[in-house]
Amino acid sequence: FKELGYVVSGLDNSEEMINMAKKKVKADFYKVDMLRMNLKKEFNVITILSRALLFVDNKKELRTLIKKVRNHLAPGGVLVMDVDLHEGNFDPDLSTTKQVNDKKIQASIVEEYDLRDDKILWCVNLSVKDGDKLTRLIDDQDFLLINIRSLLRLMREEGFRVSVYSMHGRKITSYKKGVIIAGKAYK
Repeated sequence: FKELGYVVSGLDNSEEMINMAKKKVKADFYKVDMLRMNLKKEFNVITILSRALLFVDNKKELRTLIKKVRNHLAPGGVLVMDVDLHEGNFDPDLSTTKQVNDKKIQASIVEEYDLRDDKILWCVNLSVKDGDKLTRLIDDQDFLLINIRSLLRLMREEGFRVSVYSMHGRKITSYKKGVIIAGKAYK
């Protein structure tokens, strides 16, 4: 967006992630949890991308987030979200194993998914062998399993006109794959 001439800002609750972002783009960054943002600024466009939406813990927090975003949008502003994991397309068989083998480094990454109540359980196991040195990283997280129809209803209740698109940009009404949701603020 910056390269296209837009003024951009970003937020994250991780100082490490903000520092990494600052190395890539000159912009205003805010260290704040998205559920607690109160930036006293309005934006024309707000994006929630790359599974960030899944980090809300429950439906109450999801409503809080949508309200917070709505309060930060200028009149006619737009919220854009990508939701690739949701009730309509979640499949625990998404679990994958990928291998990398070259002359010096061998690596594998195993992603496993499961479902408990309204939570997606995600485990990543990364192993890298560089010569005789073996490094392992295991990360377990759980995400809220989003129901697209409930999310759209919530957005309408909070003052958005919503449209749903495929990941390729075509307007859709079936939510069996990842989707992009655009909500235009009207209240």
